[in-house]
Amino acid sequence: MDSRDTPAKMVGIGAATLDCLTLAKTPEPGSVCEAEEILFTGGGPVATALVAASRLGIPTQLIDTLADDFAGQIIATELAKEGVIIPEERHAIRSALATIHVCENTGERTIHFRPAEGPLLTLSTSDKTAIAAAEILHLNGRHLEAATEAAGIATEASTLISFDGGAGRFREAIAPLAFSADILIVARQFAEAACGEMNKPSALIENLARRTKAELLIITDGAQGSWILRRGNPPFHCSAKHIKSIIDTTGCGDCFHGVFLRGLLIGKSDQECAEDASAAASLTAAALGGRAGLPNAKTLAAFCAASN
Repeated sequence: MDSRDTPAKMVGIGAATLDCLTLAKTPEPGSVCEAEEILFTGGGPVATALVAASRLGIPTQLIDTLADDFAGQIIATELAKEGVIIPEERHAIRSALATIHVCENTGERTIHFRPAEGPLLTLSTSDKTAIAAAEILHLNGRHLEAATEAAGIATEASTLISFDGGAGRFREAIAPLAFSADILIVARQFAEAACGEMNKPSALIENLARRTKAELLIITDGAQGSWILRRGNPPFHCSAKHIKSIIDTTGCGDCFHGVFLRGLLIGKSDQECAEDASAAASLTAAALGGRAGLPNAKTLAAFCAASN
């Protein structure tokens, strides 16, 4: 059955990219050195979160302005293979690209990003119908005008709004959208920028709760784990799941978000959602790129059982 025959439970608005990842030691300026690996794969925070949820059985749909160039064809083919419903029309002139240097020793990465070129995204009638019919609308501030319109549609339809605040991505223009979300999952750096203070996540999350309307707030901090607060309950900490070898941290936060939302959709508790999301993020870090290590349900369950 074609994925379009199943209405999406999770609809996302964001930039799908083609990522070129290089795994190598950090080079000296002007040097020529051999890479351990070079990989081309689809990326983008919202798109990768949708892929993570789709691998775990959640019907998903991406709203974006894809191009019909070579990169766009790779992006579209990969998303379709993962079961993510994608736009039928290709409005962008040139696809979004990212080059990512991954340090062979630590898994830390440096990202250069070039946005897609083309007209601003506008929501079609079918986009609006999909948003209203979905259970979750997932945003990260890309396509801001369309995302803001989509949030209004979601609010009217009682579709939950989830916002992903990545490290280094806070800007005042997206604050109203982020702070009005029902579910706010942000990196520690995003929370610090949003709150205007450097502090422990356990303190930041309380401050963030005073600034937002979110019912559920989460701050992620890599190997330090995550802090979760649902209004009316005390915050709790979820430890990161450790793996023997970290290859690449690209996409770990995106994966965390997608898997956490999947847990909510199937009725898991916040604690169970956090445990699953932490495990999936760790599995993602064991492979190059943001998607190669994304687990299916069987792999995730086995890893969680082994980690307990």
